[in-house]
Amino acid sequence: MVEINFLELKYPDKFSALMNQLLDLKFRAIAIKPPHDRGRDSYEVSDNKEIKIYQYKYFTSSMNSTQKRDVKESLNTALKNYPSLKEWILCIPREISSSEEDFLRYLFLCLL
Repeated sequence: MVEINFLELKYPDKFSALMNQLLDLKFRAIAIKPPHDRGRDSYEVSDNKEIKIYQYKYFTSSMNSTQKRDVKESLNTALKNYPSLKEWILCIPREISSSEEDFLRYLFLCLL
C-alpha cells in the first residue's frame, strides 16, 4: 500500500492516490490510469453488472466555467461508454457550494 502524506494533497496525483486507496479499501473499486479511463478514475461492478464510477477532480476552490465544462465532459464520456452505469460520483477534496450543487443537479437532469 502506498503511504499518503496528507500535507501533500495539494498535488492532484496525491489526491488520486488517496482516493484510489480509500475506494479500494472500502469498496474494492478498481483504479484506472489515463488515457484509457473513458470517463472514470475508479469503478465498481456489481454482481448484476451495474457500474458505479468515481470521477476525481482536484478543484480546491469554487468551480469556474472551464472546470464545469470538464465535469460535464467527464459525465458525458462515462454515459457514452458505460450503458449499465448505475452511479457516477464526483470526488473533490472539499465540500461543494450551494451553487455547485445547483449546477450538478441541473447537469444530471439535463443529461440523464
